[in-house]
Order: sequence, then structure tokens, then C-alpha cells
Amino acid sequence: MRPILTVTLNAAIDTTLMVPETIQLGESYKAQRVLKLPGGKGLNVARVLHTLGLPVTATGFAGGLAAEFLQSELSRAGIEATFQQIAGETRTCTAIVELNKNRVTEVNEPGPAIQPAEVEAFLTLFRRLLADVELVALSGSLPPGLPTDFYARLIEVAHGQNVPVSLDTSGAALRPGVEARPLLVKPNATEIQTFVGGAVRSVEEAVQAGQRMRQHGVELVAITLGAEGAVLVSACGAWYGNLSIEKPVSTVGCGDAFVAGMLAALYQAVECGASSSIVEAAAADAVLEQAFRQALACGTANTRQPGAGVLQREDVERLMQQVILQRVTA
Repeated sequence: MRPILTVTLNAAIDTTLMVPETIQLGESYKAQRVLKLPGGKGLNVARVLHTLGLPVTATGFAGGLAAEFLQSELSRAGIEATFQQIAGETRTCTAIVELNKNRVTEVNEPGPAIQPAEVEAFLTLFRRLLADVELVALSGSLPPGLPTDFYARLIEVAHGQNVPVSLDTSGAALRPGVEARPLLVKPNATEIQTFVGGAVRSVEEAVQAGQRMRQHGVELVAITLGAEGAVLVSACGAWYGNLSIEKPVSTVGCGDAFVAGMLAALYQAVECGASSSIVEAAAADAVLEQAFRQALACGTANTRQPGAGVLQREDVERLMQQVILQRVTA
């Protein structure tokens, strides 16, 4: 089968600083360990898909010396990447992990402004890449210079080539993206609350919010609830799933790992012949249950390693057996 295409419009160098003690503002500390990875939500998804053994191609905007780092590190990891070069310098995002209490503080740069000519060049690249992929994963924030409906535009372009799309974004980009009818949307509790304009304080309310989002033409809505698990809402019904987190190292990138696990299972259902297409797989009860189980396992496995989108395949396989799923009615 053809690869999955991940799109990271606001890529980054993700720097994780691990310090042994509790951080106090205004003080100086020495990191016990430093980890630098190609980052941005789409690249985190790509890294997990690759770990799970799926073919993946990464794209997005990248510029400056940081672009060279992203390209070389992805190549070294065995991930194919084709970026649209930009004049600005790709941002750096920093996570400080306090090892004594497993607390994470994140500081994210906004990213460089994208110029109109760079936008048009990327759209040309995106159309070319669509010709040879099974599925597209759109993930992350929009950099300065892009309109709030840019994800919606990419979804429409993909639909024009009969390529299904997943969407994981927030803020002003979420609503127009949802209205473009992607196959899968993965908001967290805060994002779904903003979308529906009401509180989500229980699993039942999360299911109701997911059903309201599905009314816009989205096939699957997966709502992550942090340590409380997640909800999946589809035409087949709704599930609640949870999995205990054992001594988390970092929760950065768990949502991206969740998305990758979900998409991987849909892809694998087609690959093994259980479904004839990604869209058909997304409407099959048994496939969705397996996909939700794998998504939860991937999200939890991500907590066991420093760095976003970093996990061990054996952890995923073990954790899948521990996932607790139950049917839910709103």
C-alpha cells in the first residue's frame, strides 16, 4: 500500500530538558539530559507511524538551519520527508521535565510567518504528494501568515483526489476544518468544549459533544480526556476507553501518538484485507474497536519515554491487552 502523508505546517525542533529537581522561577539549573527531535504534531505522528512499521511521508514548511536539522534527523530515522522551504527560521519548542515529580513545563515559539508565494508553492507540493498516498494526517497549529481556513482548503484538495483526511488542531482553525468534513477529528476536552460552546464534565457529555461534531459530516470523533481516557464517537455508536498510566515520564505528544495509533489500525485493516478502503474501515465496528484500543495504547506508551512521539512497539502491544473499553450511550 501507499504511505500515509503527515502534514506539519508549524514544524519545530523539539528540545526536552530533563532536570532532577523541582524548578523554581528565577533560578538556574543544569539539565541531566537533553533530547532534540524533529517536532510539531505532524512529525510526532510520523515518528509513531514509523515505529509501528507503517510507510510514512512527512511534509510541511521548514526554513533556515533548523530545516537542515529536521531533514537530516528524519532521514537518519528512516522517515521520508519533503518540506516546502521558507525564508523564515523554523521555531524551537522547549519542554522542561522535572524528573522528581514528572511535571512538564512547555514553552513554544509561535513560528515564522509564511509568505504568500510560499503558500502557493506548498499547495503545489501537497497536490503532487497526494497522488501517491492512502491517507493524510493534518496536525498542529497554523503558523503566522496562514488563514484560519487553510486546513479546510487542504481537506478540500485531498477530497478532490479521493484521499481521506484526519484533523488534529485547535483554536480558530478547528471549526472551518471540521466543516470541510475530514474522516477523523481528534479534539481534547478543552477544544471540544470550545467547539460546542458548552462544558464537557463527564463521559456522557463528551459523547454528546462528539455527536454534535459528527453532525457537520465528520465520520469519527475521538475526544482525548487526559488521564481520564478517551471517547470515540462514530456511526457505529460510542465507546469510552481508559488505561492506567504507570509512572509517566512525560505527557508531551500523547495526543499525537493516539492519532497515529488510530490511523495505523485503519491502515492495517485495509492492508490485511479486512476492509477494502480506509473509509470502509472507519465504518466497521470491529475495526474501530481495535483502532481505539491501539490509539489508547500508543498514547499511554508515549508517557513512558522522554520526547514527543517516542515509544516502544513492545509497550504498545503489551498495553493493548490492558485497555478497558465500554459502550456508552449519551
